[in-house]
Amino acid sequence: MNPELINCIKTITYLIEEHLDIVYSSPPWGGPSYSDNGSFNLDDLQPFGLEKFLRSILPICNNIAVFLPRNSDLAQLKSTSIAVFGPNFKLRVLKISTNGHLKGLLCCWGDAFTGIALPDAAGDNC
Repeated sequence: MNPELINCIKTITYLIEEHLDIVYSSPPWGGPSYSDNGSFNLDDLQPFGLEKFLRSILPICNNIAVFLPRNSDLAQLKSTSIAVFGPNFKLRVLKISTNGHLKGLLCCWGDAFTGIALPDAAGDNC
């Protein structure tokens, strides 16, 4: 067995055995052209689409936060959430802005993100 594969297996085993409260990720969106289309197809995340990405994290942690493009397809986000977490999924989507300009969406799945009251920041609705 090659050493890189052994190291990968050890890392995955370690992560599964550890208790992680939250996993955060900002996967590559595919470069500056991500905003060329009206809405971003979540299957175009790199190195694989959102559904496969979320399923790969679930064995490690149930509370997942992912920073996604501001023009992400929200209907696709909902259908992917149902496919991965079931019909009773818990998702909070926060609009991240700087100086009034929307930069992206912070999508948070899991119990750690529900029941937290967040005031609107500078009048922006989240």
